[in-house]
Amino acid sequence: MTYKIKNKTRRPMVVNLPDENGQLKKAVYLPPRGEAVISEEEFRSPDVQAKVRQGVLRYSYV
Repeated sequence: MTYKIKNKTRRPMVVNLPDENGQLKKAVYLPPRGEAVISEEEFRSPDVQAKVRQGVLRYSYV
């Protein structure tokens, strides 16, 4: 399953995603109000979940 995440702020944001080894070393740059499509494993990363809880990222299923 894939997810579409959207930056809800008017500022650019960097989201840290896990690499092949599970380390949070892969980064995705989201421009203001920008979107990205990520996998379910990447969606479950602590950084994405924290930003969803803070309300700065919105997500939907693709």
